Order: sequence, then C-alpha cells, then structure tokens
Amino acid sequence: MPAVGIVGIGPMGANLARNFVRRGYHVVAYNRSVGRVAELAAKLPGHVTAAESYRDLAATLPRPRKVVVLVDTRATGAVLGDLARWLEPGDVVMEGGNASHTDTVGRQRELRSAGLHLLDVGVASGVDGALDGISATVGGDEAAFASVAADLAAVGTTVNGRSCCVRVGGDGTGHFVKMVHNGVEYTFMQLLAELVDVLRAATDLPPSALGEAFDRWNAEDFRSYVLQVAVDVLRHVDTVTGLPFVDVVDDRAVQNGSGSRAGRSALALATPATLFAESSFARALSADTGMRQAWGIRTASSPGGIDLLPAGKSAFQAALLVTYAQAFRHIHAANHEYGWNADLTEVAHSWCGATIRSAPLHRIASSAPDSGMSLLPADPEVRAELTAAEPGLRRVVEVAVATGVATPCLSAALAYLDGMRADRSSGAVVQALRSRLGGSVYRRTDRDGAFVLDWDTKAERLAGLQHFTQ
Repeated sequence: MPAVGIVGIGPMGANLARNFVRRGYHVVAYNRSVGRVAELAAKLPGHVTAAESYRDLAATLPRPRKVVVLVDTRATGAVLGDLARWLEPGDVVMEGGNASHTDTVGRQRELRSAGLHLLDVGVASGVDGALDGISATVGGDEAAFASVAADLAAVGTTVNGRSCCVRVGGDGTGHFVKMVHNGVEYTFMQLLAELVDVLRAATDLPPSALGEAFDRWNAEDFRSYVLQVAVDVLRHVDTVTGLPFVDVVDDRAVQNGSGSRAGRSALALATPATLFAESSFARALSADTGMRQAWGIRTASSPGGIDLLPAGKSAFQAALLVTYAQAFRHIHAANHEYGWNADLTEVAHSWCGATIRSAPLHRIASSAPDSGMSLLPADPEVRAELTAAEPGLRRVVEVAVATGVATPCLSAALAYLDGMRADRSSGAVVQALRSRLGGSVYRRTDRDGAFVLDWDTKAERLAGLQHFTQ
C-alpha cells in the first residue's frame, strides 16, 4: 500500500488525508495540536497513523519518504527545519501552503544541500477540492516531481483526461503561480461584490433574485466556481433574523496576505495587474471603519428599476477576461525578471481545475499557445469576446458613478481596456512633467536618442543614453 505523510491537519490537511485514503493510500499524519490527528485517525482506523513527532512520522513512512506540509506560512520555515532533521537524502517534501516564492527558493537551496527535495506545490482548489480532487502548480526539481507525480495525480482532478497537478517550472514557480491564482480569486470575489452592489442599487432586486440571475448566467455561459459560490451566498437566508445572509455579515473584508502579495509583486515587476491591487485596496478600505465613519454615510442615489442585468452579465464577462489577461501577463513578466520558464499553457490547464476555473478559461487553455497567453487580448477569440462585452461593462460603470456605488475593480477593468487600446497614452504628459520637475531624460517621437531639456534656456541636448530608466 502506498503511503504519504501529512504535516498540518487543518481543514485542508484533513480533507487531503481523506482523499488519499479514498485512493488507497495509508496516511501518516502529524499536527502540533495532537487532538486533530487523533480525531482523524479515529474516524479512519487502519488508514491513518497518528504520529507523535516528526521523528515518529519519519520512522513510520517507507523510504523514500513523501511528505506534504500544509501549515500556516508563518510556521513554514520552522516546520521544514524541524522535519528535515529526521529525513534522509532522496526524501521529497511537498510544501502546499501559500509561502512567498522568495522564501521557498531559499529553503529549496538549503534542503537540496542536505540531499532532500523540496517542491513548492501551489494547491489551488480550496477545502472542497482537497477532498474531491486538487489542482496544483508545482515548482522544483523535475526528477523530484516525476517521483511524486502519480501521487499528486491520484488525489487530483483532471481536465480533458489529464491531471491538473502539473509542474510549471523550476524552484519557486509553483508558489509564485499560486500567488497569482489567489490574486485572480481576490479579484473575482471583489468584481462580484461590486456587481451585487450596483445591481441592487439600480434594479431594486433582492439578493435572492440576483442569485437566480447569477445562476442562469453560470449555466448559460460561465461555469465559474466562484460565481456558483456567489449564487449560494446570495440565496442564503440568515436563520436568526430571516434577513439575506449578505445583509447580516460585517462588511469589513479580511485579507490573509496571499492575494495582496500579488498586487505587490505586480508593482515590483512593473506589470499592470491593476485589478489585483484594486481588489486588495478595496478590502483595506472596507476595514478602515474609522475613516469611513468620519467621512459620513452616503446611500446610493439610484431611483431603482433600471434593467441592468444584461449589462451586468457582460460586465462580468469583460472583467473576467481582463483578470485572466493580467494574470498571464504577470507570470510572463516574472519569467523574464527571474529567468524562469513557467509554462503558461500548463498554468492554464491546471487552473481549469482550480477555484478560478470557468468556461472562458477552458476556451483560452484549449486554443491559445503559451506565447499567445502572454498577450491574451490580442487573441482573436478573446478580442471578439471583449469587444462584445465592453458596452455592458461601460454601462455598469456609468451607472455606478452616477449612483455613488464604488466599483474599483470594474472601473479598473474598463480603464485597462481603454488604456491598452490608446493610440497615444497619457505617459507622454507624465514624461514631460518628469522632464520639467526633475530634469529627467525623455525620448522623442520624431528621432532616435535620449534627450534632456534645459528649462531655463529651452535648449535640448542628447543625453548620451540609449538605455535609461523610465
């Protein structure tokens, strides 16, 4: 019987253990809170062994050992250090948390020096997927991945007959791609939240009716997991008050860091993943209740009764495609910056089984080559979809502006589309201002070279630089 170790028996770890057991594996489980392991072993007698220590876990597993680590990122370094003391050369550790890719690369280098293999496994399927079938993007040594590929596939989901647990590149790429995935997930949640706010203000429809509309959209066009989750949320009625669930939930949105890291990474790479940043900022704004109270409460000014549902559907379609485009462009930029070779086609395939899956993503994954994904809006099919959906997005943003409903992500999606197609961007004025404010170097449209303008004499000279920082 094949065996695997799991360190960290939270909701994800417990469901993954059950998944492995269903696939015929024996699980050796360890958790700092021993009660969770004992409870799991009691529910699955003969299939789960409760390890009392890392030493016990290592002694129980057959060699070469295969261990999955699913712990809070704040504890990842310490856990890997303690675990590694009891492992031997050739053992493989699959780190399935949301650790920073930079931390992961350092840990991989350190463990490799001891003959151990550390794979960064970006598990992107949520708690339900951990039980029913995971999707994962994996980074690290190719041979080490090959040694555990069948194990991951056993507990993984499949799309078009192929496992969604794939190796996307070298050290750090699995966790980087998972970070981008979480940025997409953050964005989808924020887009839907904004859409609900605008539609409620404009149409006067209650959450349950919007849930029915979203359900129709999903069946007809999207097949989106996150949209289906929104349907469940909008339909749910609070058992205590009888009010819609969304009306009794505190409106201060929490962020755990992985999604917000995507926005910070986009800034570091100078790639315009604007929706990642806006979705994170929207959560931060929602949590700043002191400032919100100081400004005072303003209700939406819409008279209601506007038939905005068709436009709302198109708005979600356009914003969804823009989000995917920014995500693939982000990974493409990381490939250049870090010298990686993360395969965008493999990423897209894996995401087709992840929480950000949708029918549009399936179409992208099946039709666009790796190079095409990095310039997704240039793909003829995607461009046609965006062209058809753009008027609806523009209409929803117009109504939101007129009624005072904040739509940072929907507005950013529209701004991205407009900026991407601008014949001449506002960057020209920015560069002119930089020249005046700081004497910065600029280029011209009518001749080659880099120039500096003396604003006292208005004399222009060649800067003697062919490459300069914008």
